[in-house]
Amino acid sequence: MKSRAEEQLGHLAIGYYVLGGLMIPGSLIFLVHVGLGTVMLAGGMEGGSGPPPPEALDWVFVVLGLFGVLMGLTMGSLVIYAGRCLAKQRRLVFIYILAGLLCASFPLGTILGVLTFIALSNNDAKELFRRQA
Repeated sequence: MKSRAEEQLGHLAIGYYVLGGLMIPGSLIFLVHVGLGTVMLAGGMEGGSGPPPPEALDWVFVVLGLFGVLMGLTMGSLVIYAGRCLAKQRRLVFIYILAGLLCASFPLGTILGVLTFIALSNNDAKELFRRQA
């Protein structure tokens, strides 16, 4: 029979899986910026009445869009991995760091980060991680 701490960690792991699963496709919205920057670089926006935007602006769209996609995919993957670590009761410091970073991701990340800190403040949960180490 699972202890209360094991159940809480299991529920948190599911929350991490869901949040990571939402973050990965959500990060693909930045591909709109990449596409817009690519169209601007190809000269597709030169038909307007005013002068075309500077080429540096085109590259800003492309680079920042790619950066957004890369960061979103990386963060989503790390969140899923943290869920796996929670389920296996391993890498406690990594989970604490990621929970702190998630607190900046309002509202779901904040809720999950705070619940992680609450669950891991329990001595039973800390003992589970010590046994696995």
